[in-house]
Amino acid sequence: MTDHVDEDANPVQDGDVTPLSKQLIRLQLPFLREHYHDLAQQAASHQWGHIDYLKRLIEGELARREDKSLQRRIRAAGTCQ
Repeated sequence: MTDHVDEDANPVQDGDVTPLSKQLIRLQLPFLREHYHDLAQQAASHQWGHIDYLKRLIEGELARREDKSLQRRIRAAGTCQ
């Protein structure tokens, strides 16, 4: 089975792919893959709890998916005319 990489995801250089990044690629969670490290640093500096950190990651992924869905609907509506 080959890994699917979302076209919006940042390219990952060979040797840069951590086991967590590979799992997030396979699960098709590009927002989490691109932001988990930076958000973890913010969480540490702002003393967020684990739930707050996870909540922000999930909110970001959800917002990305909603945006992509809206873009697809707009494109589909344009081709129906």
